[in-house]
Amino acid sequence: MLNLHYKRVHPFLQNHFHFDWSQLKPSHIEPDIRLALSQAQKKIAAFKALSPEELTYENVLLGFENCTRELSRAWGLVGHLDSVLNSPELRKVYNELLPEVTAFYTSLTLDPEIWKIFKAYACTAEAQSLAGVRRRFLEETLADFEENGADLPSVQKQRLAEVNAQLAEKTQKYSENVLDSTNAWELFVEDEKRLTGLPASALAAAKQSAQAKGRPEAWRFTLHQPSVFPVLQYAEDASLRQQCWEALTQVGLREPWDNTALVSSILALRDEKARLLGKNHFADFTTARRMARRGEKALAFIEDMAKRIRPQFEKEVVELENYRATCEKDSVRILHPWEFGFYAEKMRKERHGFDDEALRPWFPIDGVISGMFSLFGNLFGIQVVARDTVFIDAEGKRTVVRAAEPRVEAEPVVVWHPEVRFYEIRDGSRHLGSSVNQSAVVHG
Repeated sequence: MLNLHYKRVHPFLQNHFHFDWSQLKPSHIEPDIRLALSQAQKKIAAFKALSPEELTYENVLLGFENCTRELSRAWGLVGHLDSVLNSPELRKVYNELLPEVTAFYTSLTLDPEIWKIFKAYACTAEAQSLAGVRRRFLEETLADFEENGADLPSVQKQRLAEVNAQLAEKTQKYSENVLDSTNAWELFVEDEKRLTGLPASALAAAKQSAQAKGRPEAWRFTLHQPSVFPVLQYAEDASLRQQCWEALTQVGLREPWDNTALVSSILALRDEKARLLGKNHFADFTTARRMARRGEKALAFIEDMAKRIRPQFEKEVVELENYRATCEKDSVRILHPWEFGFYAEKMRKERHGFDDEALRPWFPIDGVISGMFSLFGNLFGIQVVARDTVFIDAEGKRTVVRAAEPRVEAEPVVVWHPEVRFYEIRDGSRHLGSSVNQSAVVHG
């Protein structure tokens, strides 16, 4: 009963494999995250009190991970909801808590007492004898601390913490501006002749979108990919394609969602962070533990690849320009950005008889996913089976979706949107993990 009460009062702190998404409401975020922060701080205090005799793999590596498990899990849920079900209420509380959560995580790798414990443990006989995954875990943890400024002087640590806080705030605002400016644009088309060339699936989606907005006489288009890309690829009306393409280029560039100043600020802060951590620039910082190791090497790879493909690219552009000129009986050999996709699709269909849209009925989403999972089974000897799902709305209405075969006979899994599908990955009777898929775009 106590656990049930705790789950209801603090749903973001529930410790179940299947989250009850219907209980995860914006009103619970602040109390749950503050409680998780408080618990994490207490655990960190206990961790820093470890004696030299207590420095073991379980107490140090696993113990440190356990200190932030509940907070990481809860904050991860908040971040996920911010990505897939963004709302003014959720955004407000997320932005209020972001500085505190960022400060807490930054403080861990900058705390000299914590770093001292890890360095002391790394010198023990047990640590030296670690192998395999455990050895890798230790090496990566030490690298995390070093990469995030554990060895910096105190003044530089303080500045790094300030930079991290500003970066968290500004990158979040950047993402919000992109989302808001994308959602703000819409185009209602009432003249059906302007939609000539669009496939039936795109027209049906546009009509449904317009009806949902109270405009049944029109077709509604947005800047979300499933809506705007068919226009750029199939619409014969060049002015319609141009209108949509130009709107795409203005995402995050017009008030009140102009990201120009934010981009400059983010770049400056990233550069400062890299230099605080002993790197020449941010590219070196981000590639230091990756295959490239240095920004120069990553850039050289890209430039070399561009050099190799440029001749073929230029050849295909000329071919497409000539094709357009022939189609339009025009001497102009210049392609506008909103013409590339349209004429490429037109030329492919004419010369090769290949039509993406004609293939659509043969590749329904459920069939594609089933085929992909079947391939996984053949390659890795695993089984991916679907679970029934249930979406519970704010009024408590339940929408149950029966999974396609093969499926698991069990209670439906609660999901955050009716279009979410849930799969279990199994090795015989052994449950290895689970996967979710959401094919629909959630937006206004």
